[in-house]
Amino acid sequence: MQRAQDAINADLTKLQQRMKRYEGLISVPEEREAYGKFKEKLSSYMLLHDKLVALSLAGNKDEAADLLTSDMRMVYDEMDTQADKFRDVNVSGRCHVVRLIPDKAFADELTQLRR
Repeated sequence: MQRAQDAINADLTKLQQRMKRYEGLISVPEEREAYGKFKEKLSSYMLLHDKLVALSLAGNKDEAADLLTSDMRMVYDEMDTQADKFRDVNVSGRCHVVRLIPDKAFADELTQLRR
């Protein structure tokens, strides 16, 4: 159990670092709103995660399994929906910017980035 908890903690640390980096890159209100909702859902999910761990450590395996497949799954799906929203804002924004750049200028920029 400790090895699993250590792995989860390492992943959570990585997630926190990536989220901090990402927050500095948010550029439009729609993205900020979706990301904010994602963070709210993540907080809810982590509270449920802590409850899951406590149930498991107490030997309440059936109750832990029920929590995992009900409330935790629902919050995870909501979190995933918000992640899709801020990803979609980024993709559509990039496509819009690419359409605004003339082909020659875009090719020149790509050449510079590859150096």
